[in-house]
Order: sequence, then C-alpha cells, then structure tokens
Amino acid sequence: MFADRDYQRNGQELVDETMRPKVSAVNCYDKEYSVVKILCKDRPKLLFDTICTLMDMQYVVFHANADGEGP
Repeated sequence: MFADRDYQRNGQELVDETMRPKVSAVNCYDKEYSVVKILCKDRPKLLFDTICTLMDMQYVVFHANADGEGP
C-alpha cells in the first residue's frame, strides 16, 4: 500500500470535492458488527487498502463488496 502511493497528490493540483473519497462507518451494536462504506471515483485500490489495514489492526473482516460503474 505505501509503496504504490496512489494517495499522494502534489500541492499544485486542485481537488474537486466530488472526486474526494467519502468514507462512513456505522456501528450496529445489537448485531455486534460495523459497516464501513467507501465511495471513491479515482482510487481503484482504496477498498483493498482499507481491508488490508483493518486486518493489520487485527479486525475480523467477514465480507467485502465492490461495485464499479463506467466512466
């Protein structure tokens, strides 16, 4: 993940707010799990990197889903 550095941008670029990743986390206390939702248009590896990070932090990941839309 760190070696790819697909998260880095130089300071010159203007970032359109619609292109920024949107991440939300919701805890379902009654069912004892959390849902992490990631929406991003320009970071194809973001879901993979997030899952790897959660596993490195010793979280148990039962399910991951990816959905893609054309340009």
